[in-house]
Amino acid sequence: MKKELKNLYLKLLEIKGFKVRKPQYYLSNYIYKKLDDKENIEIIEASTGIGKTLSYLIPIMISGKKAIISTSTISLQNQIKNNEIKILNNIFQKKIKILILKGMNNYICKLKVDNILFDNKYRTFDETIKVELNYIKNNSVSGEINEVKKLKIDNEVKSKITASSDDCQKNNCNYFNECFVYNQRKKISKNHIIVVNHALLVTDLINDLGFFKGHDLLLIDEAHNFIDIVLQSKKISLSIQRILKFITEFHQKVMKITPSEIFLLKEIDNLNALLNESLKNNNINNFKFYKTFNQNSSSIINYVEVNYLKEYSSEITYLNNLNVNIDEVLNNDHYQKLDKNTEDYYPTKIENTLNLNELDKKVIMLSGTIAYQEYFLKNIFAINSYKLKKIKYNEELTKQIYFITNRESTPKHDLIISKIIYLVKSVKGRSLLLFTSYESLNFYLHHIRVYFKNNNINIETFSQTEDDKIKINEKFMEKKEAVLFGTSSFFEGIDYKNSQIKFLFLDKIPFYNPSYPITKSLVGFLTKNNKNPFNHLYLPSAITKLRQIIGRLIRSKSQKGIFYLNDSRIISKSYGKLIMKSLAIEKFQFEYKDSIKFIK
Repeated sequence: MKKELKNLYLKLLEIKGFKVRKPQYYLSNYIYKKLDDKENIEIIEASTGIGKTLSYLIPIMISGKKAIISTSTISLQNQIKNNEIKILNNIFQKKIKILILKGMNNYICKLKVDNILFDNKYRTFDETIKVELNYIKNNSVSGEINEVKKLKIDNEVKSKITASSDDCQKNNCNYFNECFVYNQRKKISKNHIIVVNHALLVTDLINDLGFFKGHDLLLIDEAHNFIDIVLQSKKISLSIQRILKFITEFHQKVMKITPSEIFLLKEIDNLNALLNESLKNNNINNFKFYKTFNQNSSSIINYVEVNYLKEYSSEITYLNNLNVNIDEVLNNDHYQKLDKNTEDYYPTKIENTLNLNELDKKVIMLSGTIAYQEYFLKNIFAINSYKLKKIKYNEELTKQIYFITNRESTPKHDLIISKIIYLVKSVKGRSLLLFTSYESLNFYLHHIRVYFKNNNINIETFSQTEDDKIKINEKFMEKKEAVLFGTSSFFEGIDYKNSQIKFLFLDKIPFYNPSYPITKSLVGFLTKNNKNPFNHLYLPSAITKLRQIIGRLIRSKSQKGIFYLNDSRIISKSYGKLIMKSLAIEKFQFEYKDSIKFIK
């Protein structure tokens, strides 16, 4: 095998512009050896820039094992689909089949498209979208929402045209045999390598759906995000506004199809009245309300089922799922409302949420930054025995990056903007500006665009707030002189080519948001076990995110770049020194203009 692996890497070197890193080959070799190891769970921390994706795809292909590969981001799934498969085809000299599976809401629902096309309720719907949806419905192979390339699809429109577990009729649907989602699922057993996202994998494992039984290996890439996805999957959402909207549409549908069903209409009206009364009296969190709703909706379910009103099967599916969730919250003291602004309930007991030891396959968890999560991994995933392997690469960041920060703790915005504009102009666009909030992003985006327009600067600006993340990133990469504004979804999962990014800006140290419900769950767990949340969660997670962010700038040892962290805490606070030490950063500079000489 070692000879075969070596020969394949020699073939990689023949590909124009491709560079093999020593740690990449080492990681491939290590993974291959561990595929048949008796240890059930392997945890690998491999630094950013190694080229992890090919490092595991090549040994999996050589071994012939059936594998599930789970990613955190759709960007990485698309990278495998559009880049890595071509490379594998080249070096293996055959067409490699890898099935890419995404969550339901990434696929168009044919039944919903019919509603858009033929229901008078949607007569004001954008005609251009209708034409494109009709074409995709009848001609697409995958039915993915990102095939709607020419148009911006906002979340409200997306929910009206994509599949959802809340209202899916499954085999009761007229389009079941043609369904994009279920046709993709049918291909699972026929493919040796399946690439899924964490959310889809977790849904399968938590609910024991069995989609991925029969595969030998589960490789969880971008594993540092797996904990958040697992805990998020246990959330129970009881959004009253959403339920009210559903009830209103249910009533309209009955009036249109079977207006003579007086009892059904009356029961729906009762639910509608209950919801509106509760909203008016602000007693939504009252369990008495949920209990009454549960009883009333059960009456509707029984009536529809007894009278065989199949035209309402999707509505009954929704109500059944809703009642299961209400029962869970009413009768389980392990659920708590952690965000006063929503009707979402989160588990307060997170130990053994998902037992990875019980899976019938080898598990490899891989990430550029995962070691700090050991304590969580052992408890949340009931991992009793495992090995942690660290593979380092490109630790001499100071030689490749010019690090800038501010002297002042609260510098004026116009000063920061002038620095950003100077650096963006100096590197001729090729800049990635990242922010920890949309408010901050929109502020800088507005002021920089105004400056560019008033001064006739022909550098294009792209923002993730203005289109789908993947589409925006593709537009940005097509341009030679451009700036991309993004938030946390751009911190990782996007592989920029050498020298594509010369200047990277971050508005502040990316600490976990303390008001985020998952943060509260983790903090509660640490506090209960006498662990300091700052030392065990906030600080290490910030270091993790910073390492991922810097990875967008430096992808090889030949690159140089500028990193401007707009947060003086990195030099004024004691934890700033810990962050710098962890990232092998010797010092931050104040003279930003000197950075241009550094990168030339």
